[in-house]
Amino acid sequence: MDHDADLKAATKFVIDRIAAEATQSGKRLTSEEQFLLENLPHTSPAMTFAASDPRNLTPVPRDLNYERISALAKHAYLADFPQNHELLKWECASAVFLFHNDPMWTLLHYAGVRNHRPWWDPFLLLFGALLWIAITLATFFVFLRESKTLTAVQWTEVFIVIVPMTILMGFGARRIQRWELDQEIERCSAGISRSDDQ
Repeated sequence: MDHDADLKAATKFVIDRIAAEATQSGKRLTSEEQFLLENLPHTSPAMTFAASDPRNLTPVPRDLNYERISALAKHAYLADFPQNHELLKWECASAVFLFHNDPMWTLLHYAGVRNHRPWWDPFLLLFGALLWIAITLATFFVFLRESKTLTAVQWTEVFIVIVPMTILMGFGARRIQRWELDQEIERCSAGISRSDDQ
């Protein structure tokens, strides 16, 4: 699978659909909107705050270009929703953007496009959490078996076991997510190909 080609195709599809929706609304994209759409920032301008102190949040001035693009994306997606073929293209584009950590994914997320998660995802997350808790407790019990308190050396040994396990579980979760996204991209691409052949 050529992920770069998938990213280019997904970007072209979304930009073309938003541009078509703008034309259909009677007001074509301005040059600023077109430039923003082709060069989206990695954080949504509408959601950025200038202050780090939660008691003194100063909102950044609204980005009307971003808001219009978001609204157009939502209208285009809702217009395509009843058509399975077009819906698959939106879902595939969303999965591709999420796979590449592309800022276009945030735009599609605001538009209502959701990625399908396998039914076992919540159970896998629960299993991972229980496994981590079990390993942590087992490690403490092994070291506490000999004495009622842990020495500095034993605390070090506990952390030598727990910290790498936590890091490995984080890497494992990311690998599983990328594998699931890869599977979703293949599923959507196969569905699009079948629809194109008919």
